[in-house]
Amino acid sequence: MTTPKAVKDSESFGLEIWKDEDMTQAIAILDDGVKIYSPTLSPGFLTGMKIYPLITTVQTSSLLYFEFETEHTLYLGSKIIIRLPGLLVAPKVGTTI
Repeated sequence: MTTPKAVKDSESFGLEIWKDEDMTQAIAILDDGVKIYSPTLSPGFLTGMKIYPLITTVQTSSLLYFEFETEHTLYLGSKIIIRLPGLLVAPKVGTTI
């Protein structure tokens, strides 16, 4: 998304977050076709991305904690919005995970 001298639109992409290494239990899937446009970007990388549940026992819903570092300082009033699909359904009670 960045070059040494310019910021440009991203290529089309998708995003998948899986609970298990075998990728049989999806947490969130963002279909291909998403783009990020250059006016909304500042050059730099996010590093050390980690996602933690705030409650570590089995729940039907859970708040998540996202942790990462930015390559540069964010300007006053800047914000980062993380949107996950709203229609994720927990497995039925008694399901083995």
